[in-house]
Amino acid sequence: MTFTSWQFGVFAAIVFAAYYLPALRAFQVQLLVFASLFFYGYGQPELLAVAVFGTYFFLILALRNRQVWLPVGVAFNLALLAFFKYKLLFIDPASPSLVDFAPLDFLLKLPLPIGISFFVFHNISLLVDLTRQKAAPPTLSGVFLYIIFFPQLVSGPITRAEMFMP
Repeated sequence: MTFTSWQFGVFAAIVFAAYYLPALRAFQVQLLVFASLFFYGYGQPELLAVAVFGTYFFLILALRNRQVWLPVGVAFNLALLAFFKYKLLFIDPASPSLVDFAPLDFLLKLPLPIGISFFVFHNISLLVDLTRQKAAPPTLSGVFLYIIFFPQLVSGPITRAEMFMP
């Protein structure tokens, strides 16, 4: 689904209408997280979830010990980006068995996730911003929404966590 398709117009209208329903007021953040996961579900939502859970895990650790866990969290995100962007430089995706190890073959055959570079740098921005502020740990749903909020992908530059999280 692209931002210029009629499907996106219908999708955005449904999300907009549901967001303002009085019965769903208490679940607005969860609704936006679910809608964003659905939007990116045309790619690999599982991989996006791994990136968000990993970033959240390293964020919680980095809020306790920034010097150790912030670089590890940044390395985790850059490793995801490097794996998906550059794996095809070293393997032939057309071969029936890439390394004769089923789980690794599965990973190597995964297509490039939609917006992986944006998400990786967005995750790193979140880690750096919140550990610099020594803020209270955000909720998991807040982190999910910050990272995968679907209209944000076309908004331009990466927003700062301090501007979006409240």
